[in-house]
Parts: sequence; structure tokens; C-alpha cells
Amino acid sequence: MANMMNWRTLIKTREPIIERDENPVPLKYDDEFLELEVEETCEGKKKSPTKAFIRMNMFQIGEVDTVACTFGAHFYLTATWCDPKLTIEQLNSCDDNKQAQSKMIQNSFDPKIMFINTAGVPQIEQLASPKFHWEKSKRGQNDAPVFSCRYGVTSNFREQFELQNFPLDAQPLNIVISSDNYNDVINLYGWDDESLVRKEFMVLNEYEMSDIKFCRARTVRKHGHRLCGYPLLYTGVIMERNYGYYVWHMFLPIFLITLMSVTTFVVPLHLVAERCGVILTLLLTSVAFKFVVGQGLPKISYNTFLDTYVLASFIVLTFIALGVAFVGYLDMHVSEDAAIKTDKAVLKISVGAFVVWHIYALVAAVYKIRDRKNRTMGPSPEMLNTSDTRLSVTFNDSHV
Repeated sequence: MANMMNWRTLIKTREPIIERDENPVPLKYDDEFLELEVEETCEGKKKSPTKAFIRMNMFQIGEVDTVACTFGAHFYLTATWCDPKLTIEQLNSCDDNKQAQSKMIQNSFDPKIMFINTAGVPQIEQLASPKFHWEKSKRGQNDAPVFSCRYGVTSNFREQFELQNFPLDAQPLNIVISSDNYNDVINLYGWDDESLVRKEFMVLNEYEMSDIKFCRARTVRKHGHRLCGYPLLYTGVIMERNYGYYVWHMFLPIFLITLMSVTTFVVPLHLVAERCGVILTLLLTSVAFKFVVGQGLPKISYNTFLDTYVLASFIVLTFIALGVAFVGYLDMHVSEDAAIKTDKAVLKISVGAFVVWHIYALVAAVYKIRDRKNRTMGPSPEMLNTSDTRLSVTFNDSHV
């Protein structure tokens, strides 16, 4: 009893952390989450949590709407678990009647899989075979029988895109799975080895897809009690945006427009109106590109990488426009020599700023492209911070 109380005190004072889930043997009991099961015993539960292993075959993923923050997916999901309450003799007694056997398995344990972040009611496919199946080739702890249930799902899902690095970004398309089973204690695990992305059936020109990835999580109460919520399993793919379109249609035109601003200094000093006309035309062209960029993005409160690049172009063009006006003032009201010196200074500062900015932007772009490989599934750090410790995360990037 003293040991149970020590475990309980330790767990209640522990802060939610991010830890790696490594489960090398499927459906075999491991000690990694022993504290969770001890806690269940301390709370009066008579059984350990049932571990349901989720594998997914993704057949379609598309309709990625960056503005609406949604995407569509069609996949088949299989949940697998071991249930020692059913014996081999009971299962063999109705082996000839698959529907009765399926009902027996369901009555013993039903994971009741549900999806948290759907945009509307998901369409669940009616499969021809029984929903619950006895996996005769698998055994759990102490030779317990292993069962599975299969779902065919088509739905749109919501995802809070993080667009700071747009268009050099990588977005996790999370499908958040949970359980509606309140009668049993259940933990959800991702089964990487058995999960596939059927890329041969997809057409998605704007993105490159990763394999199926998982991230385990659980809701918690404010005081940090680890099992006072419900399990969550974030699964899906990480989409790396193909940035070639934006390089040729956004970055390069803005680069050339800003570069052409140096032609302003070819116009004689005393032709102030003509000089201002050249630079203001280029500035208005950049503004038009900014509106085009904004149409493909949601109304977010921060600048993307492309926004920052366009704004830097605005600053350079605005500096040249003000410099040209000031040079014209000096030429008319002070002296021609002062105007010539100032004009040369504006030209040197503008070219220097243009070169330095593009060196910085190029280096930053290289690092952002490299960092795309580090994206993981699961809730974003912002979501964890705003959840007020109601969400605990365990990353599962390894094989189960």
C-alpha cells in the first residue's frame, strides 16, 4: 500500500513532458507506461489499460485548403488489441458463424474509435466482412487472443497550419483519433510497420508526402493527473510544400522588380517627376504582388517568409522613392553638387541593402528547407501552451 501511495504522489507532482515512445514488440506488455497502470490500481481500477494498436492505409489525401485550414482524406483504419477475457474455446464455439463471433468480440471489448478534428460528419464505409475479427495468427501476453476491427473513413479534417515559413514550409496533416469507450481504460498506440500511404492512387502536385507517422497524447486535468482525460492518437502524413512554383512566380518577379529600381538613377537629377514615376510604378507593382500572395493565405496575425520578402522589397523601393524626392529638393533649392553626392549615397545604400538582404534571405531559406525534415505529428507547441497543461504529449516516431 505504501508503494502505491508513493507512485501516486510521484505521478501527481510530475509535469507533463514530451517523451519518445519505443515499443519494439507489438501487443506485448512493456514497462514504459507502468506508472499509468499503477495509477489505475491506486484509483481502484481492477484491470490495466487495454492497448489498442492503430494501423492505417491512406488511399487518398487532398483538397488541402490553406485558407480554410482543412484537408480531405480517405483511408482504412484497423485497431488491434488483445483481450484475455475471451478464451480460445469460446471463440471456436462460434467459428462457423462469423457474425456471432464478431458480436461476441464486440461485447467483450469495443475500442469505439472516433475522430476529433473532422469538419462535418465523417462517412464510415459499410464493409462486407464482419467489423470485428479474430486474428488467429497473433497472440498477446500469456497467449491471450488478439482481435481487430476495421473502419473505412472518408472525411474532411481541420488542421491549424503553421505558415511562418510559407512557402518553404512542411505541414503535418493530423487525423486525431480517440475512443468513445467510457467503460474500459484504453491507450492508443501507432503501428508504423503496418501503416502505408498508397501514393500510386494520389495526385498532389503541390506537396511531397511522408510515410504515416504517429504521436500519442492524452488530455489531463489542470492539476496534472495523467489519466483523468481520454487518449488521443495523432496520425497522418507530413506534407512538404513544393516551393518551385513560388520561386518562379513570386520570388523571382519581386527580385527583378526591386532590381529594376536602380534604373531610376539613370534619369537626370532635374527630372524629378520622371524619376518618381519610375520608382512609384515599381512600388505599385510590388503592392499588386502582395495582394496576390495574401489571397492564398488565411488571415493570420504574423508574417510568412514570403510576406517578409515582399515587405523588404517595399522598404527598399520606399527608401529609393524618398531619396529621389530629397535629391530633387537639393538640386532645386541647395546646389547641384550636394544633389549629386546625395544621389550617389542613396544608390550605394540601396544596392548594399539589396545585396545584404538577399544574402540573408538565401541563407535563411536554406535553413528553413533543411528544418522541414524535423517536423513531427501532433499538436503544435502553441496548442500545448494554450491548453493550460490540459494536454500531455508522447511522441511516437519509431517503430511499434
